[in-house]
Amino acid sequence: MQYRNKGGNLVYEARYRGQIQIGEFASSLAGEGGMPLSSARTFVLRVCCDDNGKALTVGNSYRCTEDRMLLTVAHPGNVSIFGHEGHIKVTADESGNTAFIAGEWSYIEMVSGAHVNIAAGHQAMADCPSGGVINGVLAAYLATSNTLAGTHTGKAVAFHIPNPVAGTWDAAFGFGSASGACASGATALSGLTSAYHINVLGPDGNIHYIPLI
Repeated sequence: MQYRNKGGNLVYEARYRGQIQIGEFASSLAGEGGMPLSSARTFVLRVCCDDNGKALTVGNSYRCTEDRMLLTVAHPGNVSIFGHEGHIKVTADESGNTAFIAGEWSYIEMVSGAHVNIAAGHQAMADCPSGGVINGVLAAYLATSNTLAGTHTGKAVAFHIPNPVAGTWDAAFGFGSASGACASGATALSGLTSAYHINVLGPDGNIHYIPLI
C-alpha cells in the first residue's frame, strides 16, 4: 500500500511496515518533499483540545497527545530509547538569529487574571516505585551531548537562562520544603552560616553540598 504526494501531504508506504509520516524525510536538502513552512503556515500538525468549559475530574492527568514506548525485555549495551523526540537539525549559519533555536518548545501561557499554584513550561518526571532498582543514576532531567568538539567561541553549558522578553525571574531554582534536593542544616563557609544547602551528586559518586547563604 502506498500513498505519496511530493507536495508534502500524508505519506503512507507499506515498505515502512506501518510507518505514517507527514512529508518526506530529507537529511539536508530543502524542497525534497518536506512540508514547507512560511508566514502563512507556521506549523504542520496541530492537535487542539480544551476542557469543554467544565472542570476536569480530579485524580487524572490530561494531555492532548501521548507518545509512549513500552520496554518489556532487557536491552543491554548502547541502546538509546525514547518515548518522544523533538529534533531540529541546523545546516546553515544561524549565528545572526537572535531568537531561540531548540529541538523542543515547552510552553505554558498565562493570560491576565489567570492564577496557578505549581505550573511550568516543562515538567520532567521520573518514577522508581518499591521493587525498582537504580543501578546508576535516575534523573528527571539529563543534559547530554553526542559531541562538543566544535569551536567554542561562546560557551557550551548544560543549563542556560536567557533574559526574559519582559520582567525578570525571581530566582534560578526553586525547591520544595522536603524535596531532598535542598535540605535544612547549617553549613559553615568562610565564617558564614547557611540555613539550607543544596545536595549535589559529585563525580566521585558522593553527595556534596552547596550552602545557601
